[in-house]
Amino acid sequence: MKLEGDVSIKKVKQVYSVLKDELKSSKDVVIDMSGVVSIDAAIAQVLLSATIKAKEMGKELRLDGIPAGLNNTLALAGLVANTVQGGHE
Repeated sequence: MKLEGDVSIKKVKQVYSVLKDELKSSKDVVIDMSGVVSIDAAIAQVLLSATIKAKEMGKELRLDGIPAGLNNTLALAGLVANTVQGGHE
C-alpha cells in the first residue's frame, strides 16, 4: 500500500477501507509513506488503530520510507519506532 501527498481527514474512509482489506488478505502490511507530504491526526489515528488490529491478528503493519518531517507527528500519535522503518529526509 502506498500513501502520497497530503493525507488528511478527507481520505480517512479510503485509507481505512484499504487498510481493512489489506489486513484481511495479507499476512503482513507494509505502507510506503515515501511520497507523503503531510498527515493529520485523523490519519495518524487510523494508522495507529490498524497497527493495533494487526497485532491482535498476529500480523505486522509497518510504515516504510517515512519522510523525516513526519516522525514527530507519528510519534505523538503513538506510532513507535518498531512500527516505523526507513525514515528519510
